[in-house]
Amino acid sequence: DLSICALFKDEAPYLREWVCFHMAQGVEHFFLYDNLSCDRWNLELDDFICSGIVEIIPWPHHSCDCKSFEEIRCKAFMHCIHHIKHKTRWCAFLDCNDFLFSPTCIPVNVFLKKFRKKHHCLCIDRHVFGTSFVDKAPCGLLVRHLLWKCHSHHECCKVFRYIVQPKFVTG
Repeated sequence: DLSICALFKDEAPYLREWVCFHMAQGVEHFFLYDNLSCDRWNLELDDFICSGIVEIIPWPHHSCDCKSFEEIRCKAFMHCIHHIKHKTRWCAFLDCNDFLFSPTCIPVNVFLKKFRKKHHCLCIDRHVFGTSFVDKAPCGLLVRHLLWKCHSHHECCKVFRYIVQPKFVTG
């Protein structure tokens, strides 16, 4: 019922936690686009790949600035939409530093059931937590250490993420 599509580059230390977190939220499948990573992400995801939970799609496109990166990400997301139209009911399009969760504690895949007949897309508020005054990446789970949230009126919080029903997306 629920998948995630994301583009990643050199995020190996965080990918396992990110996938596990989302599995606990009800995500059943991941379409991860590898954008020229040089780290050893496959060591972190190998068991998920072998079990079929994670699919890696090589996405070897160079970007030199934010605008070109956004174009690369948009093309990856549209590639994903085209290939998953009949494979999943819902797909969230996120970055690997976005954590999708239900504030009601109902798993996201269950929460979405009430929307599937009336809505083809849901807009998700993006709350930014930042580094929480932590100087270097802590040992253990990041979600236990990065707890300071940016004020919701700050410019960085005016970005949204989307969960869509791929079969209804045309462009």
